[in-house]
Amino acid sequence: MGIVEVYHPEKHHFVPAQVLDVDGDHCECEFLLSGEKRRVQVQHVRMVPEHAPGPRVFESKDRVEVCCQSDQEPGGNHELGQCWWEAEITNIKGEFAAIRYVGWEKAYDDIVEVAHIRPWGALPTQPLHFEKHDIHVPANLKAWVEVESNIDGLKNSCGAWGLSVVKAGKNVKLTLLGENTAAGTAKMLLQLHAKHQDGLRNLENEASKLQIEKEKRQEQFGNSKTVTFDVDEQLIGFVVGAKGRHIQEAIRESGVHSAHVDQPNSRSEPGKVVIHGPDECSVQKCREMLEIVKESVDVRARPRVSARAVSYTHLRAHETPEHLVCRLLLEKKKKKKK
Repeated sequence: MGIVEVYHPEKHHFVPAQVLDVDGDHCECEFLLSGEKRRVQVQHVRMVPEHAPGPRVFESKDRVEVCCQSDQEPGGNHELGQCWWEAEITNIKGEFAAIRYVGWEKAYDDIVEVAHIRPWGALPTQPLHFEKHDIHVPANLKAWVEVESNIDGLKNSCGAWGLSVVKAGKNVKLTLLGENTAAGTAKMLLQLHAKHQDGLRNLENEASKLQIEKEKRQEQFGNSKTVTFDVDEQLIGFVVGAKGRHIQEAIRESGVHSAHVDQPNSRSEPGKVVIHGPDECSVQKCREMLEIVKESVDVRARPRVSARAVSYTHLRAHETPEHLVCRLLLEKKKKKKK
């Protein structure tokens, strides 16, 4: 849960603690230094004060808090301190201040570095309003909430000041301390993340299926024979056949693994028929079946030359000088024979 500071009115100091539970105007806390657990009044609890970064400027008679290691009496080691004792500055010079602890005898007066002093924070004018909310954890997020960094991120995102994981057998829930808006935000974020996890799982399943299919293909085609041949772009449709009928029939009858046509990149390039099969015999048979279709279409596609009768007069009308010389020589030869 969230870390708070609990004020001890008799000793005049704040001690860090962790809130474990809330019950009306009391909350159960575990004190970080001693490990002690006890119920305290909510009115004696405050959030850890936040102070602006940069050098702190103090003057005499300022009411401050001094960091000390012990939670039993003021003074001692300030470097490792976690408790903040109520005090007043009696004098200050440079980086050091003379301190008098509130409610303690003069014998406890101390000289402390300014770095171990912060302004007096007091208790909030209105007691902190603690609300405890139990939030159901979706089944696919049970492992996710076990990661401490995920819980810290969720707590910061929803604005809660306390969030913990509670296990009850196989069931897991979150206990949130904060306002209703924080609880609503946490529920929404959990639902969104659960959907996101489902989406990731679906993608992982698809990737796994593709990997299995890839391995099957590699095993199938690992030792296969491959043959390719060109086909004119205009004849691709005839080779493939309506709805792939020709190419599927060739695959089925030849026993090859696959046959397909790679479309040309430009009109000036031919398409390529690619055939994969278990052996040389099957791929050659498939090639022959597809080439028969290609060649038969090629023959039908050739233009026919029509033969029609042409009159002698028509030929004479289109006679060239060379043709005329040849004709006259032939006629002269015929006359000599007579």
